[in-house]
Amino acid sequence: MQRRIFVILLLSLAVCACGPLPHSFGPKNTRVDHGANQSPLERNKKIYVAMTGVVPEDMAGTPEALTLQFAKFLAPAATAVYPGERLETRDEALRGAGAKACDYVFLLTVEKWNTALLLRPIRAILDVEVVDAASAETLSRSRLEAVCRVMLVGLEPSPRECIRPQIDDWLNRIFQVGAPANASPYPNVMPPTPAPRP
Repeated sequence: MQRRIFVILLLSLAVCACGPLPHSFGPKNTRVDHGANQSPLERNKKIYVAMTGVVPEDMAGTPEALTLQFAKFLAPAATAVYPGERLETRDEALRGAGAKACDYVFLLTVEKWNTALLLRPIRAILDVEVVDAASAETLSRSRLEAVCRVMLVGLEPSPRECIRPQIDDWLNRIFQVGAPANASPYPNVMPPTPAPRP
């Protein structure tokens, strides 16, 4: 174990000497397939985020936690982001978006979202379908993958932190170039409406 830590430390120092320090070590991939219009999404719109499909058995966190985190990733590009409160179907998400007068619906399907156990790496694989809320037309499909065998000092060892560089790259590719709607962090992520007390 000590030898492994020593090798990782030497590798980190070598990378530092050659250029900027990477976020983490492990394979990364971001793929974006735009729809027929091939147009980037407009910024400063209302977005609804929902998790669809099946929750993986080894997923760290709940659908609500993941949609809230993804809403925070999207916040700089939107005027308002509404995270779903549970696992939803495509039709349920479209109805939820319509009720909040949203422009786009982001449908997340999670293949992997697990935290490292002992010597196993962190893995995060997300498929994201972007849908026009009014027409229900699919605007783009994306696949974001990250495997983090080593997270650098100061970074939380979580799937969220592991995949964050791919999310940043992906946002720059799917949205038009432009200034963010808000400068302060997450002012436009709308929390779910609290349930009435009995």
